[in-house]
Amino acid sequence: KKRRVELPFILPSIIIISILFITPILFTILASFTDFRIGDRMNEVQWIGMENYARLFNGLQSNFGYSVWISLLMTVLGTVIQMVLGLFSAMVINRDFRLKSLVIACLIVPVAMTPSIASQMWKLMFNADFGIINYITDSLFHFRITWLNADTAFLSCMIATVWQYTPQVTLMMYAGLCSLPTAPYES
Repeated sequence: KKRRVELPFILPSIIIISILFITPILFTILASFTDFRIGDRMNEVQWIGMENYARLFNGLQSNFGYSVWISLLMTVLGTVIQMVLGLFSAMVINRDFRLKSLVIACLIVPVAMTPSIASQMWKLMFNADFGIINYITDSLFHFRITWLNADTAFLSCMIATVWQYTPQVTLMMYAGLCSLPTAPYES
């Protein structure tokens, strides 16, 4: 047997990542069988078994179907938009131009930003009173939009999601375009 020399070096990271990944999943699964609410003390939580799941599927939770529909729509529509914009952007940066490395570096910023920070940033930008987006729309087109209400929440979330994940798609597509052989282009 060959000795795994790298294992002692990567084992601490594997353990930490596993704990940080598996613990919330296990907690969520266990909490789904209780009457747990955020803010409850753990000693006040009662075991209720499959009651939460029964309530979801027997119609007592009327928003469940709508929530699933919105989640699927956000996933499918967001993925399609990100793939189209990512491919277009990758094809644009696949050419030689000045400051190409700066453009690629700027694409890394949304990818490196955590979703919690990005959501807070977009929440401030979408603010109806002092947000930068309403300032721009008011200055240029003389109207304001309440971005964070029930009517426009889907659009607001879609804009923020596309902004954050399209650069990742762009970089992956650009890497794929760079790895293509040059012979087909030359012919």
